[in-house]
Amino acid sequence: MGNKLSGLPKSLPVYTSGAGRKRAAIVINNKQIDTIKITQLSDEVTVVLETKAGNTTLLIASKYLDINRPIEYDLQKMQEILMHAKCVGIVFAVDSNARSTPWHDVLTNKGGKTMEEIIISRQIHIANEESCHKTFSVV
Repeated sequence: MGNKLSGLPKSLPVYTSGAGRKRAAIVINNKQIDTIKITQLSDEVTVVLETKAGNTTLLIASKYLDINRPIEYDLQKMQEILMHAKCVGIVFAVDSNARSTPWHDVLTNKGGKTMEEIIISRQIHIANEESCHKTFSVV
């Protein structure tokens, strides 16, 4: 696949960043939402948008945490995004590759514990719903 995205309708705006393999994307399915990509915070594994609908401004961030890279690198990037969003709301959609019971995993690993600490210290709310369907498999 390389740097091409598949499975997304060509009629909708798809926001990605960087020249390499894309691991984060945001699709906006509402023409009433004004959207600007924040390029200084976006790359192949992170996409950050500022959206405006009426009088409401919100940052939306899609973030992929590579399991082969120290989690602290990606958490630093998330901290930068949070600093940028200090006066507006933010929604993070994160594939953390970190296991933790607060997002309904059966155990918590070191990466999950590190993410929990950031979530608690920044008063972030988790909106992950419990489900019998998993998006991963353990090999």
